Amino acid sequence: MPLDAASGVHYEVQGEGQPLLIGLPLMASFTQLFGSELQPVLDGYLDRLTDRYRVLRVDYPSIGGSRDIAPDALPASTASPTGAIPGAPPSACNWPPALTA
Repeated sequence: MPLDAASGVHYEVQGEGQPLLIGLPLMASFTQLFGSELQPVLDGYLDRLTDRYRVLRVDYPSIGGSRDIAPDALPASTASPTGAIPGAPPSACNWPPALTA
């Protein structure tokens, strides 16, 4: 499973289609954290999603395979939503959204 070198976040990408981000409890290290006896639960979710979505499962900082990351090391002002999911178009991650009056 990949580890983003810039952020230290551990992730896994599966499926094709529109991007879909999933965190707790179905994170990248689900099996390592909850045991193989719960693998059918994860597989059940992924089977229903990966045929329509490119599913990005992440481990939050200091959980699973992600490194310990100080909160001040990940300010929103430095986030780069484009490329968060390999192959996702920039429009899939429009952030910040355009504000209208």
